[in-house]
Amino acid sequence: MTQFDVTRMTDVLDGHDKVLVFCHMNPDPDCIASGLAMNHLLRTRFGKTTQICYRGIIGRAQNQEMVRRLAPELKRFRDIDPLSYTAAVLVDAQPEFGFEAGASLEHDLPFLVCVDHHPLVESTRALPYYDVRPGVGSTSPIMTSYLRTFSCEPPSELATALYYGIKTATLALTRRPTDDDRDAYKYLQALMDPKILAGIESPPLARSYFHDLHHAIARARIHGDAVITSVGKLSYPDMVAEIADIFLKTDGARWSVAIGYHE
Repeated sequence: MTQFDVTRMTDVLDGHDKVLVFCHMNPDPDCIASGLAMNHLLRTRFGKTTQICYRGIIGRAQNQEMVRRLAPELKRFRDIDPLSYTAAVLVDAQPEFGFEAGASLEHDLPFLVCVDHHPLVESTRALPYYDVRPGVGSTSPIMTSYLRTFSCEPPSELATALYYGIKTATLALTRRPTDDDRDAYKYLQALMDPKILAGIESPPLARSYFHDLHHAIARARIHGDAVITSVGKLSYPDMVAEIADIFLKTDGARWSVAIGYHE
């Protein structure tokens, strides 16, 4: 199963009135947006009571600002009561991506639905419903197609989240975009709020950000077409990715490696 099957998904969720929507560990914009879209779809078209949640850390300033502006309902898993729910849906991840092996969480809460764009993990085939499309550049266009299938036009805030999810995952359609990415990007561009997007992309930065960046620059070394740095202790795990992105802009660099540790 690698495409949206309305009837199958409806049958799988039948009888489950309260559903958890799980993002992956340390969710990025694509994951947060996809979770918001699934949350919206389950509420408006399936009539479910839902809660979007995650494990891990949301550390990058842009991601924190996205949650503040567009996803205030997103909660840590430890802050909710899973016993109030009977099933879980997973977006932009698969059960083995940092979750317990197999297809369940604590308290025997089963994953019934999985929508993702990463390479298919064999154990995911055991789920009652999965839609895994490795050829698509992000999960946001997949979830956008779900909304459009149900004639569910996303409100401006949700459209902004999905647009930003595609933009960050594909570097504004410059990194291996597919027709699905391009089509969703164009569709969402007419619906999203550019002012909110600008605020997310240019958030206030904590002093710790500049502290980590200073250490990264001071320790950076160039080896041929690669830039390598060891940052040491990090304020949050995502900082290694931010530093790697920055150093990839170095003249002549084709590769960048950033190393650090958090807890």
